[in-house]
Amino acid sequence: MFKLSIIRFFAIFVVLCGCALAQAGLNESGFDGPMIGSVGQSQSPMLSHKFVHTCVLSGFVRDFNGKPVKDARIEVQSRESGQIVSSGYANPGGSFQISNLPPGNYEVVVTAGLAESRQPVSLQSSDQEIAISLPAYNPGANTGGKDSVSVAQLRVPERARNAFHKAQEAARKQNVADANKYIEEALQAYPHYADALTMRGILKLDANHYNEASQDLEQAIQFDPNYPLAYIALGAAYNLMSHWDDALRVLNRGTTLNPDSWQAYFEMGKSFLGKKDYPAALQQFDKTQQIQPQYALVHLVKAHAMLAMKDYANATTELETYLKSEPNSSQSAQARETLDKLRSFASYNPGPQPASGQH
Repeated sequence: MFKLSIIRFFAIFVVLCGCALAQAGLNESGFDGPMIGSVGQSQSPMLSHKFVHTCVLSGFVRDFNGKPVKDARIEVQSRESGQIVSSGYANPGGSFQISNLPPGNYEVVVTAGLAESRQPVSLQSSDQEIAISLPAYNPGANTGGKDSVSVAQLRVPERARNAFHKAQEAARKQNVADANKYIEEALQAYPHYADALTMRGILKLDANHYNEASQDLEQAIQFDPNYPLAYIALGAAYNLMSHWDDALRVLNRGTTLNPDSWQAYFEMGKSFLGKKDYPAALQQFDKTQQIQPQYALVHLVKAHAMLAMKDYANATTELETYLKSEPNSSQSAQARETLDKLRSFASYNPGPQPASGQH
């Protein structure tokens, strides 16, 4: 799975659909400008933080009989942000090793066919080894149908996987040139490699090549129709091209495959913003917060929807919450300016006053 910041490449593309502040009698300098547009330069805390020491997580995967499960997918997710930090596959002996992990709290997600197992891991200043059991794994059932994810991954040759892992490492270090080089090597070795096509599509999104990105992501889904990350990335691409209905279609599929993906719900909220269906957008942003309550940017897009609905009191609260969480971000100055205008507007437009003689 792609290790670059999911926050950076999926969640920060905030789509605004009209000037809600203009409707409030403020002016067009509200949300439609630097406050959101500059978000694209931000990075995930996982990438921007400098760690003195990194750890190695190793282990082995066994089925209910204690036999090794080869080629099981290993994903390491941050328990704080929900983002996928690293990934890999178990070797023929069921063993795996994930290097360069910063100290922190993680959840290791292991999948093979329809079987899945999750295990929390806390890495401090030393390496760690774990054992994971997949009691529901049935190697005889990995043929066609719902197990096409496993089949697709098993077909990937070792040369392509090695190149892809190098691309992941380069991307994690923000070395885009090397990441692209290794992705091409992976795809030369195996042109149907859905993971590599998805990663290339994400890099193209970051370079503002939306049409090319959508082509890669559509092809990734064609080669592996049960790969949720490809659907979520494609939904982000469609949002960037203002194809709201197409985005909702693929994002719905993505949430079916991965119902815990807060990025998918965030993108769906943006799709509904684009369609000016503000109540539906707020529902999706609420789902985002249920899964990932620390993601501060949700407060900005919720404020935008509330402004469009002329719910100025709650919009004010959302902006205040955002600024409390992110007082010095690249969009905080514009958020603060918007908040000041809302407060000024409220002071000039007080609510109904009590009738004479009432208290």
